[in-house]
Amino acid sequence: MSRILPLLCYTFILVLYGFSFVILRTNHHDLKLNEQAMKIVDQMRKYEWFFFTVWIFMLQIFFLSLAILDEISRLLNLPSGLQKLLGKSRAYIFSSLVFPGSALVVFTFWSIWAVDRELIFPKVMDTFFPAWLNHVLHTFILIPLAIEILLPKTDNFIKFKSAAPTLLFYSGIYQVLYFSIYLRDGVWLYPVYKALNIPQIFLFNLLQMFLILGFQYLGISLQNTKMKKTEVGRKKVK
Repeated sequence: MSRILPLLCYTFILVLYGFSFVILRTNHHDLKLNEQAMKIVDQMRKYEWFFFTVWIFMLQIFFLSLAILDEISRLLNLPSGLQKLLGKSRAYIFSSLVFPGSALVVFTFWSIWAVDRELIFPKVMDTFFPAWLNHVLHTFILIPLAIEILLPKTDNFIKFKSAAPTLLFYSGIYQVLYFSIYLRDGVWLYPVYKALNIPQIFLFNLLQMFLILGFQYLGISLQNTKMKKTEVGRKKVK
C-alpha cells in the first residue's frame, strides 16, 4: 500500500475529529431543553474531561497526528533516527493504548445500548446530541484501527508484557478519577453504575479490565502476525 493513501486517510480522519470536537463542545449551547436534558448537559459541561470516551477520542487525535508525522517523515526520507523514533512511538501508542481503549469503548457502549440504551446514552440526549456525532465517538473510531492493522509492517514488534503495564496504569488513573467524582460529588457519569450495587460494580470493572487487556493482546497479535507475513513475503521476493 502506498504511503500516500494512509497519509490522506489519516489526515481526513483528523480533520473530521477536529470538527467533531468543536461540535461536541458547542452543539448544546443556546438550546431550549427540558429540565431532564438540561441536567445532563450541565453534567457534561462540568465533567466533560472525565468521560472515558473523551479520553480515547483525544488519544486517537494524538495518535493520528503522530501517524501523519511518521508518514511524512517516510515520504520525505527524513533522517533515519527521526523515522525510527516516530515509528516506534506510533507502534507503542497504538498497541498499548489506542487499539485496546477504542475497542473497549465500542464494545461496551453498543453492548449496553443493546440491553437498555438508558443505561449508557439516555434517549433524551437525542434532543441535543447529533446521531452522527454519537457514531463518530462510539463507532467510527474503529476505522483508524483497521487502517493501522492493514498497513504493511516490517519492524517495531510490541510485546504484550511491555505494553500491558502502560495500559493498566492509564486505566487505573481513569478509575481513580472516575470514582473520586462519585465520592466527592455523588455523581455517576455513566448511568449504568446507578443500576448496580457495590459487588456488581466491582465485577463490572473487573470485567472491563479483562476485556481491555484481551483487546490489547488481540491488537498486538494482529500487528505482529502482519509483520511476520510481510517479512516472509519480502524474503520470497528476494
